[in-house]
Amino acid sequence: MNKNEASIYRLASRFLYFSGSKIFMVWQQKKKQK
Repeated sequence: MNKNEASIYRLASRFLYFSGSKIFMVWQQKKKQK
């Protein structure tokens, strides 16, 4: 894996982690409302 691929992979994993935690927070709030 070259340097360019590694940086793309790092960006993708960071984006997935961020969006995943955001969705999880919204899901937790909806659970509390019920």
